[in-house]
Amino acid sequence: MAKCIFQAAFSMSKRFASKKRLRASSGRRIGKNGIDFLVSFAPIVHSTKPPHTLICGTMPSINSFRHNQYFATHNNAFWHIVGDALGHRRKAPEGGWRTKSGTLTRVPSFIEDNLLYKEGPFLTYEEQLSALMEAGYALWDVLQSCEREGSTGLIVRSGT
Repeated sequence: MAKCIFQAAFSMSKRFASKKRLRASSGRRIGKNGIDFLVSFAPIVHSTKPPHTLICGTMPSINSFRHNQYFATHNNAFWHIVGDALGHRRKAPEGGWRTKSGTLTRVPSFIEDNLLYKEGPFLTYEEQLSALMEAGYALWDVLQSCEREGSTGLIVRSGT
């Protein structure tokens, strides 16, 4: 079963390779009563090296759509945990971490205080994707599209 899932992700990556990842303008449509219609990103998988593990998310947050990156929010521990597992740190984006209102902020202490690689090396998002794929991991969402209330996957109305 797991092998079939990996093969599906690997095949899908080839289909999506020529397509541009969706941004908030095309990946998100605000509907009635604060319900958004969302279409997920393409899978993240090495183009020639089949993965040994598929990491599944639900659907990118609004912030992830805005930045066109999986797990883009500074207080989401995903990339910090991946960095600890693979021996690097998540580099802050150009201009630093910002809240929804645009105020400069930092990684929460509950994450920062528990990281192993406090001195780096610090990797950009693209470098983190490469390190993840080179280590044999793929990343994809379990939903291709959905209607969701709010930024997180807490209230998914319907999905495919």
